[in-house]
Amino acid sequence: MNTNYSTLHFAYIAVVLTSQGYGVGIAEENMPGYVPRPDFGIFDSFAAAEQQAKQLNTEQLKLSSERAYEIICSSMSRWSQQ
Repeated sequence: MNTNYSTLHFAYIAVVLTSQGYGVGIAEENMPGYVPRPDFGIFDSFAAAEQQAKQLNTEQLKLSSERAYEIICSSMSRWSQQ
C-alpha cells in the first residue's frame, strides 16, 4: 500500500501515558486533543518519547519540524476553545 502522507493532516507528539511512562500520540490538525499510541513504545523519559515522535514525523510522514508544530498547536488551541 502506497500511502500519500502529505494529504493527511496529523503529526506524532510525545505524551505522558498514565502510570506507564511516556509515549507517542497522534494529534490531528484542528481537532481537540490527541490519541495516545502506546504501541509505538513506552519510554522512561519525555525526551526519549519526543525523539521518537520527531523521528516518525520526519521519516514516516515527511513533515518538517515547523509543519509538525503547526499541526500539534492547532490541536491544542482547538482543545482550549471547547
